[in-house]
Amino acid sequence: MPKYGITIPVAGYVWTEVEANDQDEAIEIAMDKSFSTGQIKEWNLYKQFMKGNVSQIDGPTEIEIQELGD
Repeated sequence: MPKYGITIPVAGYVWTEVEANDQDEAIEIAMDKSFSTGQIKEWNLYKQFMKGNVSQIDGPTEIEIQELGD
């Protein structure tokens, strides 16, 4: 029986808090952070991410940001 090497697309998200002067800076700081696999809140496996111009991903597909206050 032959062996196969398979790459499976994985999508998920992490949630983090940062201190910043504005939302653009907050996104930049968050994108520069390192994350461990233990911080990933949700994992999903997909045969494909996109079909035509339609996302097949369940969950966030772009950065979401909310101000938490001081």
